[in-house]
Amino acid sequence: MWPRASLALLVFCIVRLTFSFQCIGYAPLIEGSDCRLYAPSPYSQVNTAADSTWTSGSGYRPTDANKDDTWIEVDLKADHVIGGVVTWPMNDPDQENYVQTFRLQHRREDEQMANYRDAEGNIQIFTGNQNNQENVVLNEFRSPIKARYVRLMPVTYSNTPGLRWELLGCNRYVLPHGVRSANASECGTVPTECISAHRLQLEWTGLVTELTEVNVVIKGRSLTCNHFLITMGITEGAIGCNTEYALCKIDESGEEGICHATCTLSGGQVAQPFNLMLLLTGDPQTELCSIEPDLNLKSVQQDSCSLVLGQARRVISDWSAFMQDVSGLASTPS
Repeated sequence: MWPRASLALLVFCIVRLTFSFQCIGYAPLIEGSDCRLYAPSPYSQVNTAADSTWTSGSGYRPTDANKDDTWIEVDLKADHVIGGVVTWPMNDPDQENYVQTFRLQHRREDEQMANYRDAEGNIQIFTGNQNNQENVVLNEFRSPIKARYVRLMPVTYSNTPGLRWELLGCNRYVLPHGVRSANASECGTVPTECISAHRLQLEWTGLVTELTEVNVVIKGRSLTCNHFLITMGITEGAIGCNTEYALCKIDESGEEGICHATCTLSGGQVAQPFNLMLLLTGDPQTELCSIEPDLNLKSVQQDSCSLVLGQARRVISDWSAFMQDVSGLASTPS
């Protein structure tokens, strides 16, 4: 554990938000990649897992004997940050074959499969296609996941659990921008752009993790990776206007503009809500572009000062136009 620090939190531009991360631009992870698709007991040679991509001629469909206990899984060959899942009915307008509700499991390499869960910790049941006219349905995740393997498991369906599907990877993901203090004009904050970090404080509230260590990658421009200019800490207590923190270890990554923070939780903080603070001081050219967390973190607290990114289901009428729009948001900061 690094030393404790007592810091007055009065003189910095404050942006207060929850530990959620927003995808800025999507890219398909299954279509056109060298990923591997698996599914049990296909109905025919043209209804295999490989036929489940959105450009395929049919879609995956299990045999009638296996339709109540089926799944489809993708191996993306490497860990990816994933922001949502898209489903289509089978490519047969004369048949009402589609998945109405489903759940997801995911895992990184060398880890166990885990169920995707909602903010209360319950297994999330996603609403898929409700008729053949809802041709494309996007379910955006409440918070992105990081995984190599993703398994879709139908719960309810029309006629048979046939479908085509896609996973959307985050081309770039940044901090959402919440309610700001009265002197917010000093921040120069514009959504989808980097935050001016001449003097900046960010605070996340109500974080929960089962881990004893939290790792965070801080990316920006003109960043200096040391404790004098970047301070990150876990709240230990407060006396008057001062807040006491257990400081995280700040290290260089070897790459310009990228710093690593390692925060150690005490035994009483594991699996319990805690607060995390980032204090960044730089020159007028310093900018904060993104913070990439260990994605085993989740936020369970929603206060009135926060911007909470909720899960969203959307019916998309023009898939090609949609992908063109969201891909155009995906430029990476230089």
